[in-house]
Amino acid sequence: ASCCEMEELTQDDRQLTPELVTSFSSHLAPDQNGPSIAFTEFLAANQRLSGGLGHVGTQRNLVSVNVSGNRLTSLLGLQLLPHLAMLKASDNRLLSVLDFPAAEGGSRLRVAELCRNQIVGAVSLPPDPITDEDLGVDAHAGLEELRLDGNSVRSLRGIEVVSHLRLLSVGGNELQDTAGLAPLTALRTLDLSSNGLVACDELPWLVNLTSLSLANNQLSTLPAALGAAATRLGSLDLSDCQLPSLSAVVKTLGGAGSPLRSLWLRGNPMETAYEASAHIGHGVHKDLEGPAALADFRLYALYSFPRLHELDGVPASAEDKVAAANHHGADTADLIAIRRSHFPEVVSDATSACAAELPSLIELYKNQYTAAFGSKASSNGNA
Repeated sequence: ASCCEMEELTQDDRQLTPELVTSFSSHLAPDQNGPSIAFTEFLAANQRLSGGLGHVGTQRNLVSVNVSGNRLTSLLGLQLLPHLAMLKASDNRLLSVLDFPAAEGGSRLRVAELCRNQIVGAVSLPPDPITDEDLGVDAHAGLEELRLDGNSVRSLRGIEVVSHLRLLSVGGNELQDTAGLAPLTALRTLDLSSNGLVACDELPWLVNLTSLSLANNQLSTLPAALGAAATRLGSLDLSDCQLPSLSAVVKTLGGAGSPLRSLWLRGNPMETAYEASAHIGHGVHKDLEGPAALADFRLYALYSFPRLHELDGVPASAEDKVAAANHHGADTADLIAIRRSHFPEVVSDATSACAAELPSLIELYKNQYTAAFGSKASSNGNA
């Protein structure tokens, strides 16, 4: 930007005053320090605010502060709010994570949203050089939710002090590993998508995870103990990584014993490297290519994880589950032999037909079986 443009932007900034603090405050509630009433929420999103937040201390009963979409470079001043529990400060120009000390009596901050700022480096900060007070996550160890998406965080080291964290979202940063996460055993939701991860060795320690996103990273392997440890994991996004083998993923995650309900696999080398004959017992199917191979890839994934409700965002229907079992089960060869015995003119090549025309084939089998055996079954039932 030119000098004139920068001067105009600076002149356009608004400094927070006690009057503005009052005008942006709402939700009256009993004063926690006396018999009167006081404001508990501060909503000043998209107000071109810059400078410090010291004047918010005039409303000491604030529980929730929303200053998203401004031009703040620091959150200093929020330590004057002893009851602050929720902070939204996304889309500002913040340079570090929670750069203010705890309020007198300790921090009550439980939720912090700091997405799309200019945070670089680690999530932890050194103590204040003048007062020696803790800053960053060290000062707010009671956090339960922390969102840092869209910054330039390079390391999670130091985050282990936030031992009660239930949700951590750091998508779209510059992480290369997951060092620091192992002690966070209370985590339920973890988003590590769109980083530069080449390893995620700490994940098996997060035994309470229910939702995990590793999408759009450089991962070519998963920790061997992940499946055995993540017994509550219901949703897993592995899309757009570098995972070469579906069989390896099945083995790591425990296959039929996995609790997964939602799984994303698209965009990995395993799709193009998939060979149907390598996954189908008894050698009853030929090698498949193109759309037929992708269709069979989906069937094998559904067969391997029978509890799935959706795969790559597409619901897994009952018909899908039946087709997957028929196509990849231990008795696949016997089933195809039965079909060929009863309908030789229809099932001349069950492999290509099933992969390429699965829905119509299911309907065809149903109609053929009904035609062949339905009247006999009906007469026996009436008898």
